[in-house]
Amino acid sequence: MEKLDQNFVNLVRIHFQYLMVVLALILRADLSTAGSVSLTWDASPDTNVVGYKVYYGTASQVYTTNVVAGNVTTATINGLSAGTTYYFAATGYDAAGDESAFSNEAAYAVTNSAPTPAPTLDSLANLSISENAGSQSLNLTGIASGTPDQNATLTVTATSSNPALVPAPAVSYTSPNTTALLTFAPVADASGVATITVTVNNGGASNNILTESFAVTVLAPAEGAITLPVPPSAPRNTPATLVPQAAGFHGKFRFTVLGDSGSQYVVQATTDLVNWTPVATNFPPFTFADPTSHTCAQRFFRAVLLP
Repeated sequence: MEKLDQNFVNLVRIHFQYLMVVLALILRADLSTAGSVSLTWDASPDTNVVGYKVYYGTASQVYTTNVVAGNVTTATINGLSAGTTYYFAATGYDAAGDESAFSNEAAYAVTNSAPTPAPTLDSLANLSISENAGSQSLNLTGIASGTPDQNATLTVTATSSNPALVPAPAVSYTSPNTTALLTFAPVADASGVATITVTVNNGGASNNILTESFAVTVLAPAEGAITLPVPPSAPRNTPATLVPQAAGFHGKFRFTVLGDSGSQYVVQATTDLVNWTPVATNFPPFTFADPTSHTCAQRFFRAVLLP
């Protein structure tokens, strides 16, 4: 009797394995994820089947790895090496763990997927400000994801190399806008240099980050220097307006000072935005030509009302 029972069990297993041969493995590559492939197959008509396994390896009919898919007809295999061909087959199993024969075999060659293009951001110029200059705002331009459809969600952040001088800047940005606003404020009574690094991230799997940096120099007042105060304007007086003119003789910088014709204005000049020197006094409108502007790397002007 025991022998008959065992023969019956063997017959059931043979029948189960025969039915499971009808599995048809259909290969579909998931191109959105490098090193992955999605597999689907037709369910077995055998009602004893409670789940499926997927076997694969790098040689035909030689399967070194298997994945228990469960009672589903699809599976995703990750961690595949680019430039390698993999071979796949499936089996079904019953409640006792007995497996069918392998299904037909499918092959998939893993290719090197193109990396996500890097995002873009216009370059940033170095900046010099005076000590205790207060809050500063800069427009960030040329922001783009770099992807062909430009649909990637972008993030824009900024850091400071010297938080004791310039704390971490704030960035106001909404994807997918092409501009953002960066704001920062130097620490009071501090001077030195800090490098601000702006990072644009398009969230891609690779090549997804772009950084641009610029230096912020906070200038301390020169020892013994005197900064001329800006006199308050009486309500009846008109604030001065400087209108640049075409370059004069030998390229000297010229501008016209406009304002209240009955009030006297003093023109002040500086090379560091800290130490201002009076260079001309007159009633507007009048034109001033700076005799030394062509000898300076940079020079700034303002006109203030005399009390």
